[in-house]
Amino acid sequence: MADILCAECERPVKDGLTLCVSCGDSLCEALLVVPELLLDIAITRARLDRVRGARTAGRAAEAALPVRAAGRGTLMVGDEALAAIGNTVTTWARALAEDLGVNPPINDAWLVRLTEQHRDAPPRDGTTLPLVSVGAVEQAAVWLAQHREPLRAYEAALELLRDITNAVDRLRCAVDRPRELRYLGPCSECGAELRAERGESWVRCRARTCRTQHEIASIEADARAAAEDRLYTLAELGGVLTAVGARIGRATLYRWAGARRIEPRGWQHEDEYGQRITDHQVSEGDRQVYRLGDVLLLATRDEKQGGSAA
Repeated sequence: MADILCAECERPVKDGLTLCVSCGDSLCEALLVVPELLLDIAITRARLDRVRGARTAGRAAEAALPVRAAGRGTLMVGDEALAAIGNTVTTWARALAEDLGVNPPINDAWLVRLTEQHRDAPPRDGTTLPLVSVGAVEQAAVWLAQHREPLRAYEAALELLRDITNAVDRLRCAVDRPRELRYLGPCSECGAELRAERGESWVRCRARTCRTQHEIASIEADARAAAEDRLYTLAELGGVLTAVGARIGRATLYRWAGARRIEPRGWQHEDEYGQRITDHQVSEGDRQVYRLGDVLLLATRDEKQGGSAA
């Protein structure tokens, strides 16, 4: 009998779960760093690093995060990373809780205390209050990390691992305050990469011999139209949906597929000749593929009916 391989690192998994022990540990470590990172950002924004008793070391205590003008009011750098970690953690916490048939004990005293322990903040006695209260996202992350074996066994464990690690990486970058540039595709004139900060309306090609200016909305519309007729696996759809600006959680995708609310349009087969889409399953390892336009249409329909794709 062939060894069962880890979905992430492809090492043999003796207990037959989706992720190996090492990758399961990496997932839990990423979850347990969430409270510290969220505290870093909260303290920096509120300038609580100058309050007596607050943390005085570390990059987050050096300077406030920059604020830039947005369409309405102001947008603080890091807002998108905070939204991403919140959506990712709560989505997967709900999915695992549903799978286990339990309710995450958010705000229970033991979970609040455990979350505080993972903030890497100075200890406090029972008579003092934390400078920043413990929120639901931090607690959900810590609660998830207490279920290493169920996480390793979860059918969508690979997507869960990548979602969490990507969201945590974005949060780390927000603390370190880099410029947030996103890839928009190749320049239509010369093929050079186009990248721009989020919120910008126009982008200029940086190639010295080109310097063509492009409207970002037009680039995104063309890319979305071309992508809607393409077929993707469920794992691929998560990244594609993010790229086209659709907020549909991976857990939702798997739920829709399981309930046949989105129908597969074929199979992704890979052999020595490469990867191709077929209308039938050729081998056991083939994965079903779905049309992006079908997913977007269902999300729009649910939203009009008052549902949510989160």
